[in-house]
Amino acid sequence: MDKNQILMRVRTLLDIKDGLQDDALEEIVGSRIEHLKLELESDTVPEALSFIIVELAVRRFNRLGSEGMKGESVEGHSVNFYGLEDEFKPYQRLIDRFRPKTQHPPGRGKVFFL
Repeated sequence: MDKNQILMRVRTLLDIKDGLQDDALEEIVGSRIEHLKLELESDTVPEALSFIIVELAVRRFNRLGSEGMKGESVEGHSVNFYGLEDEFKPYQRLIDRFRPKTQHPPGRGKVFFL
């Protein structure tokens, strides 16, 4: 997965035409990639899941300045945020399809003593 392509897609969705937010965007995209690697239990993120990084990066960028808040209500307009522990929840079924399969499923084993 090419981090620069993801950054370009995020900039496009956020309608960012200059480089003023590049440091923040790079940090957000990088941390979402690392988090997804942990979810996948892998050293890489498949290209097919790059859209998750894009969507989460846009969501996280729009939340800058509201860190730690679960929600916000202003003049009848209410916004609720996913907690960071739940950010992959809408994508969990897809993520599970890309998790490495173990050769031997966990279960009962045998022990022999000689």
